[in-house]
Amino acid sequence: MRRAPAGARGSIPNTTLLLADKQGISVDTGALTSLVLSDRPWTRNVAVDARQLIAVCGKLKKLGAEGEEIEISLDGRNLLMKFRSTGISIPSYPTQKP
Repeated sequence: MRRAPAGARGSIPNTTLLLADKQGISVDTGALTSLVLSDRPWTRNVAVDARQLIAVCGKLKKLGAEGEEIEISLDGRNLLMKFRSTGISIPSYPTQKP
């Protein structure tokens, strides 16, 4: 398999979709779709910047949130993720289910 030249852009999708599901949140990265189970169903379809979402997940992991409960909500046009007393938000955009 050939490698891309140095400095070439990667193939990471720019947008991650958080889609409504009765059992939780369906997370669609373009390459992979996963279901995140939750107590309450997710009712909105939104898109977020994939790189920002990866960065937030990394921060939450450093805080010890791996395997723990995280509260996820929409605050206006922002996706808010809260773990214990720490809240982190990133911009979100309404989208239609693909």
